[in-house]
Parts: sequence; C-alpha cells; structure tokens
Amino acid sequence: MYCVWLAAAQAAALLGVGLLYERTCHRHMAEVMLGEMGCGGLAPPDPQHGGGGAPGAAPSGLGPRGRGGGAGGAGWGVASDREGHALAAGFALGFITLGMGRQAAGLHDLGLEARLR
Repeated sequence: MYCVWLAAAQAAALLGVGLLYERTCHRHMAEVMLGEMGCGGLAPPDPQHGGGGAPGAAPSGLGPRGRGGGAGGAGWGVASDREGHALAAGFALGFITLGMGRQAAGLHDLGLEARLR
C-alpha cells in the first residue's frame, strides 16, 4: 500500500510543479520534466525483495512480477506507476510551456518537438 501512495504523491508533486511554473517556459523545470518522462523516477523492480524499490526500502506489497500478492497485496505494478509518473511529468511540461508554441523563449535549443515524437 505504501508504494501506491508514494507513486500517487510523486505524480501529484509533478503536477504541482507544473502548475507552479505555468506559462513561464522555465528552462530548468522543462529539462527536469523531460528527464522525468524518460526515466520514470521510480526504482526498477527488485525480485529479490518482492517488488519495486531498492534493498532496505519500504515494502511495496508487490510480488516478484509486480502484480500484487506480496505483503500488502496492492495489485499495482511498477509499470503502471512509471506510466503515471511519465504522464504527470508530461502534463507538467505542458503547463510549463502552455500557450507558447514555437515562441517559447529559451527553450528552442531543447528541441521539444523532436524529443517528444
């Protein structure tokens, strides 16, 4: 159960950052959101420790294949957490660049259109 709440809190935090920097074209935050979309931000599953996270991390309740059945029996897989994380980062990037189009000052050299295809 802990992992499900942690993933939801991370996604909400990403959306909050997007709303905070809405329509600013803040370069660093745009780069951070691009990075979060690519890597997901969550630890890969660790079958030895029963789900996602690093050794010593809080138990996630996920089984070795990320389908539940562990201690908490949450039933959420690490893949769905990563997809939600990437989706929230994408929405945040959209908020940061909202309405700027190709005139986004300071973001032209990032090649957002090409990287998001």
